[in-house]
Amino acid sequence: MVDWFAAKCAAGPLLFVIKNLHLCDPTTIEFLEHLLARGRTLPLMILATARPEFAHDFGNEAVTTLTLMRLARTDTDDLVREIFDSRAVSTQILDILAERTDGVPLFVEELLKSLAETGAIAQVVRRLA
Repeated sequence: MVDWFAAKCAAGPLLFVIKNLHLCDPTTIEFLEHLLARGRTLPLMILATARPEFAHDFGNEAVTTLTLMRLARTDTDDLVREIFDSRAVSTQILDILAERTDGVPLFVEELLKSLAETGAIAQVVRRLA
């Protein structure tokens, strides 16, 4: 597989995205170690996401770790208002969303999307009005 990636990189720069690295099996981690070792000479960027408890440096100085913090309550509220196109959003809805999403931006967006698709957000808005 490392040779396959090298062949793809010969055609131009390549971005390889891996979600939930913390769920990968040992064989996949070993593959990534080999790919990173070879990747130093390739136009290859690997972007991987993992939970904070996952720790592995892959023995590579080219690995950079970024820790993303949860949103503060005010930032969560701002995100909800932005998604609602700055329309007035009740404190009750903001409280519910902040509690259920725990400051994780993707959860805020996905929960609002789900509520909008099912019509539940409209029902909540009507009940609170």
